[in-house]
Amino acid sequence: MTVQQTGIRRSTATVRAQSVTLIGSDVCSIAFVVPRSFGTAPERNRVRRRLRAAAREIDRHVPLPPSWHLLRPARLALIVPFDQLCRDVAVVLRGPHEVGTV
Repeated sequence: MTVQQTGIRRSTATVRAQSVTLIGSDVCSIAFVVPRSFGTAPERNRVRRRLRAAAREIDRHVPLPPSWHLLRPARLALIVPFDQLCRDVAVVLRGPHEVGTV
């Protein structure tokens, strides 16, 4: 069984995610997929850093539940304000109804 077969998919204008909830674990793992077609190496690295920082910010306020997440950013993730990116990442990691203030 793979994440693609069993996972929940969510997306916003800046990021898409596939998530699988883990039962019996206390770890939240996040991986990033940023293909070469996204842009140059500095752009790919910058978007990874922004996504990691957004995930840390979200987890700092309310810890993320044990799960695996695979995030794939859109080009827009490079230019949106950080607050908007945090909101979008919170939506794809937690779901639209579970997002509080970030």
